[in-house]
Amino acid sequence: VKPDVVLGEYKGVEVPKTDTSVTDEEVEKELEADQKKNAREVTLEDDQEAAKDDVLTLDYAGTVDGVAFDGGTAKDQTLKLGSNTFIPGFEDQLIGVKTGETRVVKVTFPEDYHAEDLKGKDAEFTCTVKKIVRTELDELNDEYAQDHSEFDTLDEYKADLRKQITERKEKEAKQARKDNGVSKAASNATIEIPEAMLDTRADEMVQNFARRLQAQGMSLEQYMKYTGADVNQMRAQVKPQAEIQIRNELVLEKIAETEKIEVTDEDVNKEIENMAKAYNMKVEDISKLIDDEQKESIRKELAVQKAADLIADNAVEVEKKEEEAAPAEEKKEEE
Repeated sequence: VKPDVVLGEYKGVEVPKTDTSVTDEEVEKELEADQKKNAREVTLEDDQEAAKDDVLTLDYAGTVDGVAFDGGTAKDQTLKLGSNTFIPGFEDQLIGVKTGETRVVKVTFPEDYHAEDLKGKDAEFTCTVKKIVRTELDELNDEYAQDHSEFDTLDEYKADLRKQITERKEKEAKQARKDNGVSKAASNATIEIPEAMLDTRADEMVQNFARRLQAQGMSLEQYMKYTGADVNQMRAQVKPQAEIQIRNELVLEKIAETEKIEVTDEDVNKEIENMAKAYNMKVEDISKLIDDEQKESIRKELAVQKAADLIADNAVEVEKKEEEAAPAEEKKEEE
């Protein structure tokens, strides 16, 4: 049995203002990301020298005091120069190497190295380079825009990127306004949520988590073994979020009822079309799988969404105080 909901203020609630302006730096960053996405990998000729960020394929054999050690030998090892994945100093000594060249690299293992018998020891690695691959970026100019976009000039392409970033920010700001508005409206309402309802939702959340784990090849039992948690602890952890979810849903349902929000057959059919696209199915095929009870569930969900839109549309944006964390940001962290 759903508890009674006494609504508080839900029209004109204050929400943090979100900055949707786009800087030149953001446009340049987006353009650089696109440039890297369209980069080419080129295998260097035998007479070309390796430089920082090149990827080497090499064989190496390491010795300490002339004696080979475990893990010191490898075949066809890939190494990006400048990645700092090998012992300090190792990669620097391969700058300038050429394909086919054999070079002796001298290094000292760090004092905190994981292998006890190698800590602080001097070592030599005989390295033979088999291949050098360099990532080349196209120059950012009008020709780049013509090759990688629908525009003739780089300025036109930048303008389109700015438009895309603006649209993305505005979409995120709208969602933040909705999340914060719903949170405020829910906190203004008076509801006594039964413990049984909280327990049921917490169980559902744990079960959903178990299904996500299973999709990744891990059982809930394995997860609990690794983390040392048990089901009761997991329920207790998700209960605060369960309460937020239930409170928000009940308030939105009450607002939809109070405002007499209508959901038309056209709205329902449009949602079914969206579902068909999401599942890559034909509308008529997915329609056959949806009975009247499920359609009514869709109708109720759409009414709740419209109630959230009503709150967002009537919300008053105020400058966000630095010390205040917006509920939308808290929600993102929790998810």
